[in-house]
Amino acid sequence: GTLLLDKLPIGEGRDPWSGRDQGHSYRLWVEMDGFPTQPLHTVDVDPDALQRVLLQLMAEREVTVHVEVNDDLGKAIEGAVLEAYGDSRSQATSDAAGLATIRMAATQRLRVLAEAPGHRWAEQELDVGASTTEALVQFVLTRTQRLVGQVIDSAGEPVASPSLFLDNRHVGSADADGHFVIEDFPMGPQPLVVALPSGADHSAWIGEQSPGAVDAAHGPVTIVLTRRPGNTDVAIRIVDAISGNPLEIAQARLGLWIEVGGRGGYWITKHLDSKLGVLRGKAAVAGRWRLDVRTFSGQRGSLPFTIAVGQPALDLQLALPMPGTVLGRLQFVGVTPPAKVTLRVAHANIDATSFVQYRYPGTWHVDATSPSVAEQQNVGQPSAGTGDLKLQPALDSSFRLDAADVTDALVFTVFGEGVTGTATVRVMPSQTRELVIEVHAKH
Repeated sequence: GTLLLDKLPIGEGRDPWSGRDQGHSYRLWVEMDGFPTQPLHTVDVDPDALQRVLLQLMAEREVTVHVEVNDDLGKAIEGAVLEAYGDSRSQATSDAAGLATIRMAATQRLRVLAEAPGHRWAEQELDVGASTTEALVQFVLTRTQRLVGQVIDSAGEPVASPSLFLDNRHVGSADADGHFVIEDFPMGPQPLVVALPSGADHSAWIGEQSPGAVDAAHGPVTIVLTRRPGNTDVAIRIVDAISGNPLEIAQARLGLWIEVGGRGGYWITKHLDSKLGVLRGKAAVAGRWRLDVRTFSGQRGSLPFTIAVGQPALDLQLALPMPGTVLGRLQFVGVTPPAKVTLRVAHANIDATSFVQYRYPGTWHVDATSPSVAEQQNVGQPSAGTGDLKLQPALDSSFRLDAADVTDALVFTVFGEGVTGTATVRVMPSQTRELVIEVHAKH
């Protein structure tokens, strides 16, 4: 009946709030046929000692939960329905003093739910230890009433299908005409937040609403969302810089410059329709915009532009140069090549406002059918661009980067056991550059 756990890891991970090491505490329990679910036993592991824990199986376990239910004014709620559930369920109803008692088979963890007409429901969770036979749960149920309202914009037009949130909890949704009904809205002024549906054009809204807090006791409420000024259609043709032919678009992002708290960025994006190399955005608002685009042929680039209030429709063009190619090899100077090395590439000057520039410096070429490069492997997140190239330099020290960006110099870095190396190269459009990276001992 003895189990030895002699290799439990301790101190792994750090608490993100306190910064302290964690992972010294373990919770143990036993499952065995013929016995009910056993309680958890918490053990703090000492790295310098052997802890001995005695787990006593309990044939029957029962816990008594005493419940007290009041409203937000401190008044006892009679007739509240209480339900506790774990491996089994048990119910009770509060008396005139707002009190109830629930007896049930104990499990490691119980959840107790309380609800009453005209009040918001609440729930609590209990850890039932080995010696726990009684527990006290106190509920405060907020009084509620019916809230009726409509969401409109500053011009009086209804806002279709927004969602409504209270304390980060979804409490309802409006219909296509902006009308909504919330049956159990808390009493008193409450910070009701209106959120646009996921398919809506978020760039058209400033993110402000009036009023910010609503009170159901004052009758039907009208919530006004503020739109950004401007209503301009934009068409952007993506073409090859030499031939002028339209390019097939692999990825595009049209962002609006927003400043919040002294910081700015192209944080709000607008949905684009793409057809035959033309990107179209409907009803774009006034402000600073930037398009970042990448084509299936590896071309990429950015186009900043500004839309003014009352701006007529815009017809723009973004001409993209053809990318280049880098043919490289590793030259080990004074060191023996390790079993494996990792090769990474990045732009020399990263533009944090560009979506494609910092993600796509180029694409590693790995020909798995060729014996000379059979030990090369492209690793990393596919959505993060190129990832890294891992290779066994003793078998093959050459590499190839296709679709190399021509708008900035590229920095190649070599990582490996005991070695390091770096080199910078600038590729011109449609150019193939040869590159030698000297790899030295790591100091």
